[in-house]
Amino acid sequence: EVFDLPDQIEQLVLVENIREYTRFKKDRVITINEETLVGDTALTKLLYLRQLSSIYNSNKHEAFKDLISSTEDRVVVFYNFKKEFEILKGICEVLEKPVSYINGDGTDLKNYEVKNNTVTLVQYQAGATGINLQRANKVIYHSLPLSSELWMQSKKRIHRIGQSRTCFYYYLITKNSIEEKILDVLKERQDFTLDLFERVDK
Repeated sequence: EVFDLPDQIEQLVLVENIREYTRFKKDRVITINEETLVGDTALTKLLYLRQLSSIYNSNKHEAFKDLISSTEDRVVVFYNFKKEFEILKGICEVLEKPVSYINGDGTDLKNYEVKNNTVTLVQYQAGATGINLQRANKVIYHSLPLSSELWMQSKKRIHRIGQSRTCFYYYLITKNSIEEKILDVLKERQDFTLDLFERVDK
């Protein structure tokens, strides 16, 4: 028996980078929002470049706000970091959007189950695999995983048997940042490894 799944439409939403990103990339240290980020190893440099592209980029927060303001449909948002969750949750609360979540601290899908205009915040490690979120047909990627498998699986949370509507995927990507390179690698169905980062970090 053949099941026809609906179309998938992907949209790149490019957002401006911040000055601190360039400064950190060059100097490997930056103080931002009263926090000092030190990228003294390849691992910490990659981590903070990713965070400067997501947690610390207010342009991305504005783009996220615009996206979720533009629909009354359920939206699923994938993210990586705990601070990122707090920022996204705060934006949703200001916009009076009911929030559900799946992350390392637990799962609360009450709003997702009963309200159309919910935003469900999903941490990759906790919810990119196995969970059915097909009441939604829109996904926003606020930040990207480094694992190709997690990324591929995350798309299937809404695009699965039983879904009748076209599925939309919005990638909030910071221009001239590590995120562009990560997305390119994920599209090749490869993991963005530390070795790869050291090769492309020029």
